[in-house]
Amino acid sequence: MKETIGYPRMPPGTVVFYVKPEQGSALNVRVEIFRNLTTMRAFCKLRDRQFKQWEKRSKPRSFKRTIGQCEGSRWYYTSNSRIVPTFAIIRLAKGYTATSTVTHEAFHALLRFAQRRRIPFIRTGGKDVNEERFAHALDTMVESIARGLKRRKLI
Repeated sequence: MKETIGYPRMPPGTVVFYVKPEQGSALNVRVEIFRNLTTMRAFCKLRDRQFKQWEKRSKPRSFKRTIGQCEGSRWYYTSNSRIVPTFAIIRLAKGYTATSTVTHEAFHALLRFAQRRRIPFIRTGGKDVNEERFAHALDTMVESIARGLKRRKLI
């Protein structure tokens, strides 16, 4: 069964779970852990080609050195017969879930969260207006992803 119209089937062995950037948030980050790096890169390439016509790029992106990816999303995915509002998708591969990679991709997701919630990240009067909110959201996302990886025995 496809998860949503237009979204390709997940390759066998892919683990999918959801994390929230803030407690009580309705929005989620979809985390996809592929069985190996080759499968993840092939899936990223498939997604890139699928949306090339809308992005107006002259040629497809190369994923030869990619070890993680964060893609923005406005889709709703089904999980156990329920609708899950998703603002970003983080893709990782088993064996490539180092803290630095997870944090890097979570930061990209955090920027998409700020964009979606219209949270400005600007300096005014020497203070970062939403620095603490960003820091707590990043902390929550990385902690949740690490917990999900440990629960599924991927780290």
